[in-house]
Amino acid sequence: MNTFLRNRDKGDGMRYVFMITISVIVISMSVLSASQNGPCQWDQYLGNQQRTGYSRCNGPDSPEVLWEVSLPGYPGTPFITEDKVIVLWNARVAIIDLLTGNVLDEAVADVQYLSGAYPAGDLILGQTGGGWIYRIDPATGEAPFDIRVPDCCFNGRQLYPVILPDRIIFPTTPVVCLSRDDFRVLWNLEESLGELYPENGVTLSIAASEDVVGIVIEKEKERRIYTVEPDSGELIWTSDPVRAWEISMDEDKMFFGGNGLYAVDVHTGELLWHFDSTTVLSNLVVGPDSVYYYDFEFFIYAIEKESGSLKWKTRRDMPRSFEKQFWLTYVVGAGNSIICSDIFSLFSFSAEDGALQWNVEFQDYIDVDWEKPCPALTEGILVVGGKEQSNKLIAFASDPYLFAEQADAFLSENLPEKAINSLRKAAELYEKKGDISRSQEILNRIQELENQPESSTPASPELTALPESPPPQSSWILISAGVISAGILVGILIAYYLFKRKKS
Repeated sequence: MNTFLRNRDKGDGMRYVFMITISVIVISMSVLSASQNGPCQWDQYLGNQQRTGYSRCNGPDSPEVLWEVSLPGYPGTPFITEDKVIVLWNARVAIIDLLTGNVLDEAVADVQYLSGAYPAGDLILGQTGGGWIYRIDPATGEAPFDIRVPDCCFNGRQLYPVILPDRIIFPTTPVVCLSRDDFRVLWNLEESLGELYPENGVTLSIAASEDVVGIVIEKEKERRIYTVEPDSGELIWTSDPVRAWEISMDEDKMFFGGNGLYAVDVHTGELLWHFDSTTVLSNLVVGPDSVYYYDFEFFIYAIEKESGSLKWKTRRDMPRSFEKQFWLTYVVGAGNSIICSDIFSLFSFSAEDGALQWNVEFQDYIDVDWEKPCPALTEGILVVGGKEQSNKLIAFASDPYLFAEQADAFLSENLPEKAINSLRKAAELYEKKGDISRSQEILNRIQELENQPESSTPASPELTALPESPPPQSSWILISAGVISAGILVGILIAYYLFKRKKS
């Protein structure tokens, strides 16, 4: 090594440091880019058939109402994209502001009788009966409809497409795959499998990664799992008859629920393990070390991914009159919490030990529907439908900073009464968290707003700025990446200086 250094010319050392510096900058940019697209930019239906899954984003640690909004008709499944909520409402697409609950557009495009609406990048894919797919541009409202796929539901149950970086896979019968560039059909499962396709088979469920697409198909009450290449739709392997309903992917494993939970090798179909329980009644959430689901006896399970052993299980209390009745429960992983949602209630459990954290009761009856739309999640905010026959959409949060930001938004719209209500909630939550000084500062701000003459315009958010609050998780990631990068660069320059000094 010393000989190698001695034989360098004068420029080699500097070039060497320059190359390392560039590498560090590239790595740092990658870290920054990854953090900006990081855990809390959660596209909740990427690679998962029911668009739920595990996210490092934390949900609310108590069920405080951030906002409620009502529109005509019963709300469909909400999606969160950046600072907006996209929801199908009265068979039209509506857009709601995530922070305030203000309805920005009750009908994004002049398209009626939609049965599904799925954000995909800058577009919203609206689907009508008969399989027409409208590419809705939320900025202009334009909605060309030159795409058609088979219908996309089974026995009235809504199935959601899988959105991958370069393609969209629709859980139709048969399954079809479209390009995200031009929306042409890349493959049709019936055509790609040929004679291997089960005639008169019905698609029940679908999940995908960038390497494998898994599909549950039922024919004459017999179900099998088919795995195919995402590029071509060509068969990889098919299973023996199984009692599969929901499936989920995780790197080299596929999980499916039936009488308990099964794990198979995603590339070969080899059974890795089986955990026995009663019938799975929810989607499957794959977390960092466990798989979570809900079963027919009202238990929430956490099963270790590698071994298939029980980590914990927790039973929620239900009236005996509802035992042995069927309804669908959605499970969402939110940081250290596992959130279960159905027509009765919303429950939050500890992901570590299954302890109940909080719950919200919506109703104690089954009237018409046995399924409530799946909730949507982003950092600190959970959006969910209200009671079964309600036309409300509710956002829950517990971070006082969110309520303070909401107050600033209301002030910018010259809505001082709403802003004061938001500030009161922020002060209450800061006090609960033990931050008395910040709570008092907000109470002082409320007093200033209440004492302003009615004719005067409330001060702008800049003039009545809240005390600084810790930046969200993604900001800490950016700051940490910058500090680490700066430290590495300084270390390189010091090392080069010492090397030059030693050489001299």
